[in-house]
This record gives sequence, C-alpha cells and structure tokens, in this order.
Amino acid sequence: MAETRFQNLWKLDAIWGHAPWRSAPAQIERVLHIHLSTPEEPQTSLCCALASLASPAEYHRLDWTSLPAGQRHKTIVTAAAALRPTLVFMQLQRPGVLSPGTIAEVRRVAGTSEVVIMSWCGDVGGTQGPFAVQGDQWAYELATHCDLMLYTSMSQVRAHRSRGMHNAAYLQIGYDEDRYFEGQDGESGSRFAVSFLGVNYDERHWTSLPGNDIGLRRTAAAAMAKEFGPRFGLFGHHWGPAANHLAPAQSGNVYRQSDMALSISICSFQERYSSDRLFRGLACGSAVLMKSFDDWRSFGLVHGENVLVWETVEEALALARAWLDPVRREELRDLGRRGARLAREHHSWGIRMQELCPFIAAARGTLPEVTRPW
Repeated sequence: MAETRFQNLWKLDAIWGHAPWRSAPAQIERVLHIHLSTPEEPQTSLCCALASLASPAEYHRLDWTSLPAGQRHKTIVTAAAALRPTLVFMQLQRPGVLSPGTIAEVRRVAGTSEVVIMSWCGDVGGTQGPFAVQGDQWAYELATHCDLMLYTSMSQVRAHRSRGMHNAAYLQIGYDEDRYFEGQDGESGSRFAVSFLGVNYDERHWTSLPGNDIGLRRTAAAAMAKEFGPRFGLFGHHWGPAANHLAPAQSGNVYRQSDMALSISICSFQERYSSDRLFRGLACGSAVLMKSFDDWRSFGLVHGENVLVWETVEEALALARAWLDPVRREELRDLGRRGARLAREHHSWGIRMQELCPFIAAARGTLPEVTRPW
C-alpha cells in the first residue's frame, strides 16, 4: 500500500477533527458486499445505502449466514471474479469469519488497481473484540490485505495505528431507518414513560474491560425502576427478572411507545459513542436521556434542543421527573421531533455511506472537498 494513502487517512482526521463530515458522492462503484448480519438484524438500510453507490447491476450481496461453511471461500472468490468489484465492503468483528487468504484472492481476481477492500467493525467484543487491541492479531493479519480497517471508536483507531495498523480509520455507526422512524406501533405492549434497551450486556463479559459502564447501567436502571415502577421498561438479557426479552426487530416499537429513552455509552474510556441505540431512540421520536460521552457535541447533539444530557444518576432522575411532568408534555414531544429530525438528516446508514466516500478516495490517493453537515 502506498504511504500516501495512509497519509491521506491521517489528513482526514486532521480536517474532520474526528467528526462525521460529508462529501459529494464518490464515483459509481461496483460493490461486493459480504453481509454478515443475521435475519433478526437484516440492516436493510445499510444494504440499500451501499447499493446506491453502484448502478443496479453492479451491487452484489453475499449473505454470509446463508452460505454453506465449506463453500464460502469459493463463492466469494467466484463472485469477485465475475463482478470485478471496485469496492469490497465487509463487517468483520471477530476472527475465523474470513481468512486473510480469501481476501488476498479477492483482490487478485478483482483485476483492477481501483479496488478498495475494507472491513468495518461496528460491534463491541471482549477478548476477541475491537476493545482487545493487544490481542487482535487476526485484525492485524487481515489489515495487510485491506485498504481500510474502519472502527466506530477513535480510541481503537489510535491504538491500532500505534501498533502498525496504518490503514485504520474512524467511521461512526449508522441506524437502520427502515425500522426506526417516528410514529406509534402497538406490537410490544404498553406504553412506557422511560425505556432502556440494555440488550445482551453480561456482567461477566464486561467486568474484564477497563472503564466499562456496566455498574452505572445497572444503577441507573434500578433507580429508574424505583422512580417510575411499571412505567419504566427494561429490556435485554442478563439484567435479572425485571428485564423483558426483546427481539431486535421489536426495539423500534419500544422506542416509539416511550416518552423518553435512557441511553448510556458502552465504555467510558473510549472516544465517541459506539452503539447505534442512541440514534434508534432519536429516530423513533422518543426524547433521549443520554449519558455524556467524549465529544458528543460533534454529533450535532444539543442539550435541551434534541437530547437531554446527564452526568450522574441523580441528574438523570431529576431531568426525567422535570420533563415528564404533564405540563411539559408538548415540550417533550417537540424535543422528540427535533431528535428524530437530527437522526434522519445526519445519522442514518444512507448518510454514513456518503461519509464513507472520502475514505474510498483517500485509499485511492485523492481527497475530495468535504463540508460539515451541521
């Protein structure tokens, strides 16, 4: 990889200040999308946004979960040889999914110097995940065959670069606008004053991470449950008998039925917010009660304008009491509407794929002009 490509990625950091800026659309791509989501989380909007970078005949998606294990390498390489892609988009978050050898073969059969191969990691893991920077040997091996290794936390990007992954870069996670939108839906039961989606956060997993917020999450959930009783909806596994099970497809319904959504960042030590649940709550028109995190203002979030920001659990309770007062109902609804507009205009997958375009150009050695979206 030419050094100028890595230097261009660093230039993007300097220009953007690690904020999601937007550029004009890139050239029309031939996109090979190795799609790793499950049927419960289809990410329809991400697929459509990637397809929008290509002409209709030049977007090819391979659904990883539907490929027989013994045929994955051959299927991917055959698809690359037929399409000759200029962009290969993967969502690799753990070892053992795709071998570096498969990616090297994809590059060879693509047969064009314009091809950009990228891995985007938008999930959070433990010993094998993106936070375990020192142990991510699989990621460093993969990086030698990829033009871009994109992460949803700038802290991870800096740590990986310090260990030689010079093609690491930051791209914030987006949300799926096909399931998260304003409006009411009655599929998930009663309406809540406050809801908290703490899905699949097992304390045994999180206690190994420095700066994790699992204790704060549990404290906040307990305080909200005590304050609002059955009007507080707690969803997710590993949260005790008070939590309701929630299929991923139902989360939009819960947010739409809630006056207020409680949002807490994944880990306090990281820069930037790594989960898309903040954007889901905003997009559904629920007023979001958000734990402060590093650099939150760069997302366009304004306290009291489209989100409510708190530092301590006591402050969160005080904000919830004040804003849920019946005399402030219309004001609360306006807050939700403004949050939905912000999410729709600045944080959807369609927007994130526009923001991907400068990275593609940087990997090819050119930099387009960029403009700030707010």
